[in-house]
Amino acid sequence: MTRSLPLAPAAVIVAALFTTAGAAIAADRCAGNLDAAHIARCLTPSRSLTIGERPQPATANLAVQFDFGSAELTEDGTRTLEQLAEALRGDKLRDARFELAGHTDSVGGEEYNLALSQRRAEAARDFLQAHGIDPARLVSKGYGARQPYDTDHPDAPVNRRVQVTRLPP
Repeated sequence: MTRSLPLAPAAVIVAALFTTAGAAIAADRCAGNLDAAHIARCLTPSRSLTIGERPQPATANLAVQFDFGSAELTEDGTRTLEQLAEALRGDKLRDARFELAGHTDSVGGEEYNLALSQRRAEAARDFLQAHGIDPARLVSKGYGARQPYDTDHPDAPVNRRVQVTRLPP
């Protein structure tokens, strides 16, 4: 007998992709410059789990770029966050809450990276708020280099990201 369990909260990793994204990004079906509809599909749990199956959050790695060593969005980063804002305003995600978690690579000191990651998470939050997302739905937090996306290469560009995690209701 198989019982279905609800999926864990969905997460989206908004990665700062600079020159190369690495194998982890290349293999991710929810990676790159995605449109709002694709982002919404990536953040919406689409199946039930069977007993004993470990919940895996839905993820998307979006190209949100910042100026080097800065929390200033590039033009490409702005376009990507516009697509995220559109997805968050859509029917599938309209009532969900999200944590915006800033991450850096391991280049630079711990204190510097922690502050930079916080500023980038706040920049993403501020952008989304300015584009119609209710601030009560968004929480921002910086993690510095403590949680790399590519653990084998902690200084890789793919680790410079803002991770958006769907919070439980």
